[in-house]
Amino acid sequence: MADLGTCAPVENPISRGDSTSWKFSFNTANTAGIGSKDILKSKFFWNFGVEAIPSKESAVGKLNTSAVTYVMSGVENASVEFFLNGKLWKKQCAPLQVNGSPITGCKCTSSAATVDVAKGGVATWSVTGCSSEEAIASYSWTGISGDGESASYTFSEKGMTVKPGVTVANDDKSVDVVECDEVMSYDSSSPDYAIAEPLDHVDLPAGLSVVMMGGSGDLSMCQIECTAQELLTISLGTGDTLISNYVVLGLIDVEGCKGPLEITLSAPATCTASWSKD
Repeated sequence: MADLGTCAPVENPISRGDSTSWKFSFNTANTAGIGSKDILKSKFFWNFGVEAIPSKESAVGKLNTSAVTYVMSGVENASVEFFLNGKLWKKQCAPLQVNGSPITGCKCTSSAATVDVAKGGVATWSVTGCSSEEAIASYSWTGISGDGESASYTFSEKGMTVKPGVTVANDDKSVDVVECDEVMSYDSSSPDYAIAEPLDHVDLPAGLSVVMMGGSGDLSMCQIECTAQELLTISLGTGDTLISNYVVLGLIDVEGCKGPLEITLSAPATCTASWSKD
């Protein structure tokens, strides 16, 4: 249909026995030179499929359909045709997902929030917690390569972020689209930020940064201090969370002062660290 517009269900997905309507969105910038008044004078012929109630509908200027009910689960398709300037135009709509027995509880988690490209850069994700009265039939991953409930991705350089998704399907043709944890890559051999010596300072942006810490050996103490212009929350790769106004100071696991440390800030801040040995 050239570029006259797009067609899609208004509610998607829906459950078996429920209804949705369909909408044709006219492209006013189409290259055929057809205007909004022309399209509204055309008679639309909608086809919703033999399992839909109703299966068809037609009317002049029918860009939006009445409610259509689907009694079978699975992927349903619809199309629309109309006559305009002596020509028959036809558009296949985006598919509608009709779910049967629901899938609930799915979570997609990563093994770590960051990966080091200097150590291979491999991140992994897994899907857990899915519950369904019908057997889980498949896992379809997007953005990464997956095999069943697990998937992996190899980062090639630092500063990359990957947030995959996975579609879980069961034997009743239901699907659950699940968002996965985001993973960021860094390179310990070429850090963007470093606190090489105790009391060195580094300016960090809001969000996640990986800071190479200069501590080594058997440490007895590791302390982080960050100063911001507002209420600040710090989440660390050690599992510690620090919250305070303007200045955040706290003791953390001594491993946090050795090697790469993930620091997630709610606002930009200047940070320093101190450590000592036994």
